[in-house]
Amino acid sequence: MYFRGSGKAAEMKRDATRGAMRAAF
Repeated sequence: MYFRGSGKAAEMKRDATRGAMRAAF
């Protein structure tokens, strides 16, 4: 699934944040 520049960036950031929180806990 490909999103536009802004959308893709937001998706990656969201995934990164989720991964960080998951790793933290």
